[in-house]
Amino acid sequence: MSKVDILSIGAHAGDAEIASGIALAHEVNNGKKVAICHLTLGEKGNPKMSPEDYAKLKREEAEAAAKVIGARLYVLPWKDGELPVSDDVKLAIADVIRDCKPDVIITHHSKSIHKDHVNCH
Repeated sequence: MSKVDILSIGAHAGDAEIASGIALAHEVNNGKKVAICHLTLGEKGNPKMSPEDYAKLKREEAEAAAKVIGARLYVLPWKDGELPVSDDVKLAIADVIRDCKPDVIITHHSKSIHKDHVNCH
């Protein structure tokens, strides 16, 4: 794939868009290329929906948001609430970084109260 200027990595679908979506859209409007990477879909985040149904909805929302922003989208396979700090996760993120070669990476801060956010950092 081609190089991007900015990569935003979120633990859950929606995190990157909430944290940096407006900045990413602004940069796209200024001619920059951007990408979003979700480590999980956040499928356990709605107690009124099954994780499978919510995962499908979250993927659709992530694809729609990426289209509106003008971002390339990566969705990795980990489970919501179970994001490990492991070589597998690190290597998968490294693969995304190698694929899009960003100049800037945006992600969660290390002091978040959500363990998936901390593990994403």
